Amino acid sequence: MSSFVFILKEQVKNIYLIKRLANFEIRIANTNNYLGTAWELINPMIQIAIYWFIFGLGFRS
Repeated sequence: MSSFVFILKEQVKNIYLIKRLANFEIRIANTNNYLGTAWELINPMIQIAIYWFIFGLGFRS
């Protein structure tokens, strides 16, 4: 239990670094995309729409 608390405290202490590294990774991953970071939101919405169309409308028949 004490190792869990230690890890949690360490993450809270370094939250700024964790956020900064996560933002950097997202920015680098989307550098070559036309829509950039917006693609992070658009892609899941397109996938949900495709699944809804296939499973919601396609299997009704």
